[in-house]
Amino acid sequence: MNISIVPPDRVTECWEEVAPLLQPAIDRSGGRFLIQDVYHLVRTGDNHLWVMFEDGIIVACCTTTFTQYPSVCLQDNF
Repeated sequence: MNISIVPPDRVTECWEEVAPLLQPAIDRSGGRFLIQDVYHLVRTGDNHLWVMFEDGIIVACCTTTFTQYPSVCLQDNF
């Protein structure tokens, strides 16, 4: 089993395979995301698409993003 990040310029190549795997999470987002939103976010590099391969077949995937919370840095100074 291998896990790999998909570079933004390669997302289109695997999108037909990963979109159905992402859809159940999107359905539970309460309307905050549509599949088109996620596609745009990973294509622009704002989010990151990770895929899990088994025998050359994508069996799972997820997206991640980095969030900076400025007040966390301030707490270290007090």
